[in-house]
Amino acid sequence: METEGDRLKADLIDPATGRLLLSEGAPITPLVTQRIKSLGLDPETLEPLPATTLLSPETAPAPERPIPPTRTSALNRLLFWIAMDMPLDDWDGLVHWVEEAIGELDPFDASVAHGDRVPGDHERTHPVNVMLLSVRMAQAMGFPATVVREVAIGALLHDLGKLQVEPEIRFRPGGLSPEQMRRMREHPRLGLELLRVWGLMDRVSPLVLDAVGGHHERVDGRGYPAGLAGAMVPEVAGIVAIAEAYDSLVSDCLYRRRFPPGFAYQLIRRGTGSRFAPHLVKAFERAIWPYPPHSQVRLADGTIAKVVPKEVSSPLQPWVQLPNQQILLATGRFAIVDAHVARSAERFPIRIPASITVNGLDLFRSETLDLSQTGARLLDPHRRVNPATDVEILLKPPHGTPTPIEGRVVWIKPLEHGGMPFGVRLAPSSALSQADLKRLWKPQRR
Repeated sequence: METEGDRLKADLIDPATGRLLLSEGAPITPLVTQRIKSLGLDPETLEPLPATTLLSPETAPAPERPIPPTRTSALNRLLFWIAMDMPLDDWDGLVHWVEEAIGELDPFDASVAHGDRVPGDHERTHPVNVMLLSVRMAQAMGFPATVVREVAIGALLHDLGKLQVEPEIRFRPGGLSPEQMRRMREHPRLGLELLRVWGLMDRVSPLVLDAVGGHHERVDGRGYPAGLAGAMVPEVAGIVAIAEAYDSLVSDCLYRRRFPPGFAYQLIRRGTGSRFAPHLVKAFERAIWPYPPHSQVRLADGTIAKVVPKEVSSPLQPWVQLPNQQILLATGRFAIVDAHVARSAERFPIRIPASITVNGLDLFRSETLDLSQTGARLLDPHRRVNPATDVEILLKPPHGTPTPIEGRVVWIKPLEHGGMPFGVRLAPSSALSQADLKRLWKPQRR
């Protein structure tokens, strides 16, 4: 089989449609190899595989992820597409999902973009959230629908090149070495290369290419990869840069916890004229509110208040509803500390043995630190698990029936001495009921 770095020795033709997919000389990447196999072709010869090879249960690869539900929103379809490592073989379908996702947004309320963001692990939701925030900014700037769509596609694909960055760099929880940082900074170029590899350069608009290749440029010329400055930075790249920065700041990442929305909002403002073009920051301020109407906030005295949809001079100081009165935070009597997100379920301090399996391989024995209906914290004594890995967990209570669950690793925290705690977001099919949690916890009570 040809390896990454080799090049196609002949044109790659889709046997079903006769359409040219890749031209002779195109580089072979893991995604290209996967695509060749999906067409029923031998990666070495590009000839059709024997029927017995295609149908043999012994050789057919097991599906890595479940089939997406047939009834789902466009955003859920896009999230599933991201989980499948963003294949680009159905460009028309992808564009259709983006158009549907834009249509699902409320066109009459562009002030609640922060509330549009999709919750979940940052690695999976970041492309969609950057798309949603970029759409809000483009709409606030009065762009026509066709341009808004191209901005959305570019934002969705902005980090496409990171799929080509080695996992040990991409998912490293700590800081990167200078060499690793140089490799990470290649992802804009790698994203453009992937679009070329998939044969899409004649179908992708210049706006999309600007977003993929230029979202790390800065107006002061200190960005990368080209070091563009001032008006040379494409406008769509600047929009995506702001959306990408804001979503990263308000999200839990591998290397730090999230910042409060108000603080992240102010950091974007401080980047005016250095990182971001002033007119784009103005569009950000019009389109994205850190504390949207009807959301909850935590005040400095610990009170949880609800944001009231009233006109204000500053989105950082909205009207809020207290138990007996409405107040305008601009008066200075109260201050917001952070957004308040209610827990979806009580967390139980359950410590029981568990075995961890990845891709059918028994990886290691573990122990839970706590469990909720939607998540689990466990201990990896050998530091073997990686972020964004799908895992199967078998809970083994001392007294009771073993309980299988599955989910995705969303964070890891290596300790200086000893093992490594890690968090798993449970798949919907593995959600634990309150009765399950109480059954697992009951034998441990004293």
